[in-house]
This record gives sequence, structure tokens and C-alpha cells, in this order.
Amino acid sequence: MKREYVLRYDEIGLKGGNRRQFEEVLARQIRRVLKNLPDCKVRIITSRILLSVPESEAAEVERRLHYVAGLHSFSHAHPTDLDLEALKLAAEQALERSWKGRDHLRFRITTRRSNKKFPHRTVEVNEKVGSHLLEKHGSERLTVNLTQPEVDITLELQQERAMVYEGLESGMGGLPVGTGGRLLCLLSGGIDSPVAAYQMLRRGCEVDHIFFENRVFLGRAAYDKVHRLGQVLSRYQAKVRLHVVPFSDIQVAIRDHCSDRNRVVLYRRFMYRMAAEVAKQKGYLGLVNGECLGQVASQTLENIHAADMVADSCIYRPLISMDKVDIMRIARRIETYNISIEDAPDCCSVFMPRRPITRAKVEWLEEDEAKLDMEALVGEALEKMSVETIHWDGS
Repeated sequence: MKREYVLRYDEIGLKGGNRRQFEEVLARQIRRVLKNLPDCKVRIITSRILLSVPESEAAEVERRLHYVAGLHSFSHAHPTDLDLEALKLAAEQALERSWKGRDHLRFRITTRRSNKKFPHRTVEVNEKVGSHLLEKHGSERLTVNLTQPEVDITLELQQERAMVYEGLESGMGGLPVGTGGRLLCLLSGGIDSPVAAYQMLRRGCEVDHIFFENRVFLGRAAYDKVHRLGQVLSRYQAKVRLHVVPFSDIQVAIRDHCSDRNRVVLYRRFMYRMAAEVAKQKGYLGLVNGECLGQVASQTLENIHAADMVADSCIYRPLISMDKVDIMRIARRIETYNISIEDAPDCCSVFMPRRPITRAKVEWLEEDEAKLDMEALVGEALEKMSVETIHWDGS
């Protein structure tokens, strides 16, 4: 037995002549998340994608559809004939599914007519089907409400058949992964950077990650946490590449030769130099991080500016103006929050000064960096960098 779904996109509908390319990428991403489920069929029609799945797999399919960027919403739909009487009967059945013990319902009929050969106009279908339901159940049980209905029964009149449904489930929205280029995210293990990666995934980008680790002083816990975050984020693009750069020698050199108060910004400058070099070598079109203006000492405008200056790459900060509570809400929704709050500090917590600088001067930082053999430190760290691929395991 099969279950049918109508899948909707939003922004893709604005793409004009390029729309078909975006539709095909979206369909490909849907097939990807359903790859190891049997007999799931995806088909593109006018402004919609249709999905047919075995009834036994419906719950798992609905869970996985939430991992498809570019998918605005989806509905469990019931196919019926392109006939007014058949539409009335299907609307009755949709209404029966909606009562759920209630004595009265506010309802609306919404008709979408992509089949322009259907003999009744959209408004006419709405009126005839709505009147039929009112006659059958009476005004004591039903009220038409076009602005705040408790149930919106939708009739989609397609070329070969009609699809009827009475609710929708929201998806990720945005644009499908694979339409926006490749980016490299500085993944720290905290709450913010996984959310930043997710936000860029929603804009169609493929996002891989770079992690600066200090296993010498912190052990494996931070790496293990980042690896699990990469596993969660792989849901949205099948696999991610994780670049792991040893950072302890650089931090020791900064501790031994540079001003205490400059340490955190100096760490950031080294990270940006190395991440930009990796991006250049491997064809990434920019860097992503989870910085939010004013959230911590390193994220003032002056410190962000001082760190940015060394990066030969665009740096995208999708969270820059967000409130922490909103970032945490997204982290909980995408299931990275509980991993991020585990007690496993990232490398920036090593040798933290008592009073980190909040308004760094570039000349002060450059004076400190002149005391270091920067080329050797960067070159050795990148030479020791490891790269691994994390595949989505279906979870």
C-alpha cells in the first residue's frame, strides 16, 4: 500500500528560467535522504514535487524530509479523479479526518488549478465544494472562515488527477544544497558554529568544516564532540569533510612571546590565515563562522575587524545580528544543542588571559606577530592537518 505526498518549495518559484534546474537539484536531494528506503518515487510536476512511498515507511520518510534544504512544506495527500463529484467526496473524507472529537469546525476550501482545462474555475470549485460540506453537516457544526480556519482543505487539480489534503508540515525552506557553492566552516564545538553552518546549508551551500584542536592540553573530548556535530550536519548533504588542524604549537608560541591580552585575537588571526589557505587550495568560495556581534570579548567590531584583515577569503557570519536565545532555539531544533553544551572546551580556552582585549589595535597585534616565526608555525600546522569524510548514517 502506498502513501502519497505533495511537496512544495517557495523561493525556487521565483527563479524564472532557472527554476527547472533548482527543481531537479531539490528532487535529487529528496532522493538522497530516502536512498536506502525501498520503493520511494519522486516526480516533478508544475510547481510541485510528488512523492509516493510505502505506507510502512511513512513515519521515517516524514522525519527525513525535514533534512532537505529548499523544501518549504509537505502534505499527506489523497489522490482522486478530476471530477467535481469526486472532489466533493474527497473533501468530505478530509473533513472527517479533521474532526478529532470537536463539535464545530471553522473551515476553508482552497483550490489550486494547474490544469487549466478543468471545466470549473477556481472560485467555482471552492463555492461548490464548500456549499456541499455545509449542506451535509449544517451551520451548527461548520462555519466558513477564510482568514483563520481550523482546517484548510486543499484541492490541487493537476494534469492527470487531483490531490486532496487538509494540513501541511513545515520543512527547512531556503534553497537546495548544491545550488550555492562550497564553503568551509570554522567548527568549534560550541553552540553557534553548527547553527551558522546550518544557516548556510539552507541557502543552498555545501558546507565542509575545519577544526583547530589542542589535543596536547585538552585531550580528545573536543575532537570527539566536533566529529559528532559533523555527523548531525551530514544529514543535510550526505557527507561532510572535516579538516583537523593541530593548534597547540601556535598557542604555546603566542603564550611565550606575545602580550597576554592579545592572545584570543591572535588565535583568531592564525585560524583565519590557515582556513583561508585551505579554502584557496581546495576551491571553497569562503569561510563561515558562528560569530555574533558583542556576544564575547573576541566578537566586538574592533576585534572582528582586526582578525578579518589577515584572511584572503570572504568570511560569512549568518548569526552576526541574532540574539543568543534564537541561536539556541535553532540548535535545539537541529539537534546540535545537547552535543554543543557538553563539557569539552575548545582550543580558544587554553591560556586564556584574565582580561582579554575587547578593542584590539592592528598595530599591537602585528608587533606581537613579528616576534613569531609565523611562516614556519602555519606551514607546520597545515602539513600536519588531517582530513576525514563523515558520512550520514541515516540517524
